[in-house]
Amino acid sequence: MLFWRKDSSAAGAWITFSAICVAIVLALGVALPAVAGADTAAIIAPSDPHAPTVESGWQAGTCNAEPPEVGTECSVATPGQFFETAAAHPKWGFTQFIVRHTTLGPLETPIGELKDVRVDLPVGLSVNPGAAKICAQVEFDAEACPATSKVGESRVTVSIAGLVVQPMEGVTAVPVYDVQPVQGKAARFGFKLAGNDVYLEGDIAYAGDYHEGFSIAVPAAIPIEGLGTGAVLKNRLVFNGRAGDGTFLTTPSTCLGEAFTQSGSVYSTFLLAASIAEENSPGYAFPQSAEPPLESPIPPAPRRKAATRSLTRRPSGWRREPKKPTPRPPPR
Repeated sequence: MLFWRKDSSAAGAWITFSAICVAIVLALGVALPAVAGADTAAIIAPSDPHAPTVESGWQAGTCNAEPPEVGTECSVATPGQFFETAAAHPKWGFTQFIVRHTTLGPLETPIGELKDVRVDLPVGLSVNPGAAKICAQVEFDAEACPATSKVGESRVTVSIAGLVVQPMEGVTAVPVYDVQPVQGKAARFGFKLAGNDVYLEGDIAYAGDYHEGFSIAVPAAIPIEGLGTGAVLKNRLVFNGRAGDGTFLTTPSTCLGEAFTQSGSVYSTFLLAASIAEENSPGYAFPQSAEPPLESPIPPAPRRKAATRSLTRRPSGWRREPKKPTPRPPPR
C-alpha cells in the first residue's frame, strides 16, 4: 500500500457487494468531500507491513497449526507455524484486527466503536463455499446449522469500561458457518456473537484481478452477562482450510512474481475499517473514506545469515518455466 489495490473498473473504487451499491457510493463520494483524518489507521491499531509484530493492528496468514493443537496462535512470532506451500490447501487461515485503544495499567479502552470492516484477499487465494455443506438461512436463524457446515471460529476480545474480557466459549468464541448466500453475493459466512447475527458477505473482483474479499457489519454493542455491555477490542477469525471436502482454502501459486517486495503486493491481505463516529461524520462514505487500507504481507523469509534478512518469499511448490535446452554444436 502506498498501500492499496483497486479494481480497474468503477473509476478505481474498492469492490463492494454489488455494482449498484458502488455506483451510489461513488456518486456520494463525488458530491461530498472525504472526512480528513478518518482513514483505517484512525480506528485500527498501528500496523507496519515492513515490520510486522504480534501487536500489529492488522494480521493475516495461512498456517499449519493453531490452538488447541498447539499452545500459541500462528503469527510472525511463530514462523514455523505458517503454511508456505503454493497452490495447496492450508490447514488454517486467519485474519485478525486490533482496534486502536488507550492503555492504563490493565485497562484497554477502544478509542471508538467499530462499524464496518472490508477485507481484500490476495490475488489467487481461493475460498470455496461449495467445499462444505451449506447451512440454510432458516437453520442459521434457529441456531441449527449442521456440524458439517462449520468452516471456522470467531474469537472476539471485548472491552467493558476498559476491562479486557477474553473470548468466552459460546458467547464471544463461536463457530462460523457456511450460510446460504443472498442473491448477488458470492458467499456468506455467519456466526452468532453475544446475541448478534454477524455475516461475512463475500464477493469477487470480476471486473478486475478476480481477487476475493468480504465485508462485515460489526455489532455496535457486545453484551456480556454479569459484566455489562462492551465494544470490540480484537477479533481473530480462524478458518479451517480443509473444511468439508478438504478444499475450502487454496493458496496462490505466486505466478505473478515475488510475494512481497514492496507495499501493495497482490499477495498481501488488505483491511479497510471505520468507526460509528466516523461514518456519522458529514461527507463520510465507506469504504472510500477509509482509504488507504492497512496491509498484511506474506511473512518475512526466515533468517539464514545474521547480516541479511529478506522481505521476499515464494511459498514452496511454486514452478518456474523450464529453460529451453541449449542446442549442441554439430559434430565435426
